[in-house]
Amino acid sequence: MKVSVLKAAGCLGLISLFCALPACEHEKVPLNYGLGGYERSSAALMSFDSCSDLESSFKEHLKAEMRTRLIMLKESGYFDRFAKNSSDWGGVFATKSISGGTPIPESEPVAPAIPERIEGLDYSGTNNQEAGVDEADIVKTDGYYIYALSQGSLQIMGVPEFGKLTKISSLRISGYPIAMLLDSYIDLDSNSDAASDAVSDAASDAVSDAASDAASDAASDADSDSAAGGPAELKVAAGKNASRLVVFSVIPAFFKPGEDEYERLFSRSVEDYTYYYGTPNFDQRYNELMITIIDITDRAKPKAIASIYLEGDYLAARKVGKTIRLVSYAQMSNTEELIYTPEVSSRELRYLDPEGLEFNNKINAIINETIAHNDAVIDELTLEDFLPSMSLYDRLNNRSESVTFAEENCKNFQIAKDGIGRGVNSIFTMDLGADGLSWHVNHILANAGVIYASKNDLIIAEPAEDYWWYYGSSSAEEATNIHRFDISKADSTTYTGSVRISGTVENQFALSEYEGIIRVAATLGNWNRWWLDERNVQSSSVYTLGGPSGDLEILGSVGEIAPGEELYSARFDKNAGYLVTFRNTDPLWTIDLSDPKKPAIKGGLEVPGVSTYIHPLDDGKHLLTIGYGGNDSGLNWQPQISLFDISDFNRPHLDSSLLLGAEYKNGDWDMYGNSIALYEHKAFQYWGPMSMLAVPFSGEQHLYDDYGNWHYYVLSTLQLIDVDLERGLKKHGELAHSAFYDDNDNELYHYWGGEVSRSIFMGEYIYAISPAGATCHKLNNMALTGKVIF
Repeated sequence: MKVSVLKAAGCLGLISLFCALPACEHEKVPLNYGLGGYERSSAALMSFDSCSDLESSFKEHLKAEMRTRLIMLKESGYFDRFAKNSSDWGGVFATKSISGGTPIPESEPVAPAIPERIEGLDYSGTNNQEAGVDEADIVKTDGYYIYALSQGSLQIMGVPEFGKLTKISSLRISGYPIAMLLDSYIDLDSNSDAASDAVSDAASDAVSDAASDAASDAASDADSDSAAGGPAELKVAAGKNASRLVVFSVIPAFFKPGEDEYERLFSRSVEDYTYYYGTPNFDQRYNELMITIIDITDRAKPKAIASIYLEGDYLAARKVGKTIRLVSYAQMSNTEELIYTPEVSSRELRYLDPEGLEFNNKINAIINETIAHNDAVIDELTLEDFLPSMSLYDRLNNRSESVTFAEENCKNFQIAKDGIGRGVNSIFTMDLGADGLSWHVNHILANAGVIYASKNDLIIAEPAEDYWWYYGSSSAEEATNIHRFDISKADSTTYTGSVRISGTVENQFALSEYEGIIRVAATLGNWNRWWLDERNVQSSSVYTLGGPSGDLEILGSVGEIAPGEELYSARFDKNAGYLVTFRNTDPLWTIDLSDPKKPAIKGGLEVPGVSTYIHPLDDGKHLLTIGYGGNDSGLNWQPQISLFDISDFNRPHLDSSLLLGAEYKNGDWDMYGNSIALYEHKAFQYWGPMSMLAVPFSGEQHLYDDYGNWHYYVLSTLQLIDVDLERGLKKHGELAHSAFYDDNDNELYHYWGGEVSRSIFMGEYIYAISPAGATCHKLNNMALTGKVIF
């Protein structure tokens, strides 16, 4: 069965082509691009019958998008300036590249302490959305070691006892490492001191060995070399004592892989180009995502054992048990031969009236000729031009292999019945517990989606159409396709149904699964249609979805929530839902989801400011949030922590709020303040055993001398807040990383960022990690007890 959007009656029809003849100047040259009449049908995923059908779908969707974008260009007034100006526009772009390096042996590692340390009881882990579903992050810990991605390297630190911190090793990672997942094994023998001695002796030997051979090992371990087994199995040693890290890195399109021959071999490239300052460089066509599997059994000598290179961008990664699922997105066919902004001679158009027939005819002829050119280019493309490339490298055995996505005559690709996406969402399932590292891949032609996972379900919420589609269907509401996959089995990911809802989905917290019911918060409002003079009033809705395997349907919904207000945050907790919308004040809505067929708003509260992240506490009786402070007139854009009492679900109220940073004084900010936790929930660390919250806070403070001259001081702190459910919020203290950035004119701050990014509670201590290093402080007096500089 051939899947194509163009088969729908009247949809996205062909644009008639007309020659630009002098006679045409006296007649209207039409642009008959026929976007009206498109009919939505179903979000259900359907497989392709053959690779030729898949190729045809890519081509048809690319042509439809190309034509619409050209019409949008014309009707936005882009060409009008050529009737008034006498010179064409132009310009050059400059980029810079980074390269890899070597692992650096550091001071003697320390043995893990005995007895066993338990996450959630002895130390805090990643602030995951769902229990039992680990989210990839830049910092991970197993209670004995802390692993951090910083300055392009994996940094490993030891925690011999709570309150101590020792640097173990560093491993350079190619490109920009952005997230990792940990599968750690610590060999403990609580009945003998021999275990501690053995680990310590082994670590000392490892450091001694590393001093002599690290440089030679590192080049092959970290940045170079070739790929792995095959698409079904990558031979990686497994076993009881194996500890692994899986690191996800972005290799940007401007990255120069000249120092890594493997990168050059497998990167799709365009011709070398020259920067404006004359330096030749190498350019990839697309971003690449590199998956590096690192053996950390010997923490003093982490060893990259395999790499997977994939064209596309990282969306999300989750780990349930020992199974990792990575979702990537690649949109291909951005070939340089396609023209989206036709060349126009202002000399020919400068004296014409932009509102006149002659000007319109000339522009229409240019667009029609451009369409004809682009159609010819697209017709010459092959399936390989549309599919992302993938290559594997077995670093231990120095073996490489290229892998095609087009398996089973392309029947492993799916698309919504009325889908028009030409990007590829790929779900990679990798079982770290298998004897070797095996995987399989699900491919969906779609727009880039929002990813959510519970222990049983993985959800991709993708816009039903890209923004350009609405140009010919301005009356249509935004819609989102919800695709559900069963991930309850360690070695498989199985599609189980789709449904379409009205509105758009903002982030992962707008999605949830509880007892088999999917809950979704969505927003309507024509927000992405810049060409409309009047847009619909925004409003929010909550949907409950369910159905047997192979099917998914809307069970119930509640809509028209807070008309005219934007949805800032959402959170679902068991049978309750919470929404925060905003216009000038912050309404908090409580929603009863106990009956999936009849979700209902139960309570509402308006307070100044707005919350961007919601964290449930004490079994649904309180909410702890971070957002921006403000008053009845609007926001003050300073980070604020708030504590809400929802024990009376119908009458929520604000218990306490705490503003972080400086106040607004004398018509100006004394200090600009920000927190990464405003938009990254993994930086929000609440530690239940001590009822304490840790959030980063950073800024640039203006310091004045006696003559009125000022300079800015980099402020990088971790704020600690006592959360008393009866007395409210109170600042406990703060620890600073500002001194890390006070040298070299803050070069490190500007290149890598200076904000404390993550924190970990361990016993009666708090560990803070920033791009410059890590510190440990005792919580009762905030005394510094450990420090590592990266």
